[in-house]
Amino acid sequence: EDGSKTGGLVDLIDLLNQRLGTKIEIVATDFNSLRKMIENGELDVNPATSPRAAKRYNMLTTTPHFPIFPTLFARQSEFANLNSPGDMAGKRCSIVGGFNTMEKILAPYADAVEIVRAKSTEDALGLLFEGKVDFYLGWSFNTYQIAINNFTGLVPVLAFKDYRINTVMAVRSDWPELVGILNKGLASISEAEILAILTKWSALSVDVASPITLD
Repeated sequence: EDGSKTGGLVDLIDLLNQRLGTKIEIVATDFNSLRKMIENGELDVNPATSPRAAKRYNMLTTTPHFPIFPTLFARQSEFANLNSPGDMAGKRCSIVGGFNTMEKILAPYADAVEIVRAKSTEDALGLLFEGKVDFYLGWSFNTYQIAINNFTGLVPVLAFKDYRINTVMAVRSDWPELVGILNKGLASISEAEILAILTKWSALSVDVASPITLD
């Protein structure tokens, strides 16, 4: 509400700034805008991406930091225990169009689950918040978008640990020195500190199991 940025990546960057004495700042943007910034060479660092995606855009990579998982979100007021996507039969689920991982997860249930493809994470979460769909399938770190958009009442209910990705920071290809600096900072952050950030912002630990139990 005060305009400050919050989320797991913000906490991670704050730790890096403390350890390195740097002033790295996060610019909040949506997925499509981020992709355009990368394609136009306007981005210095993507703080969390897959090694494969970084390679696709010819960016350098740091050592891994956060594990992320495809995660199913629902409205907490209507939360019901789920053990698999099959339990979504007869419901509507939003995803961001073009995310192959989400399409792959839902493909076996396409006849039973109506898939609504949105242009952005914010749009897909908005459909869930407004009650136009019953679920949203995204990533565990999407709790950040929930926070900054004030989508109160949306919670993670099912995680898919078999699709785990160990994210890295992607650095523009003409700045290899920055990779070494970031790696030094990442090495100074303990597993306990990473786990604390994950628990705070994604409700998922490194040893996540599905389904998620909400307190």
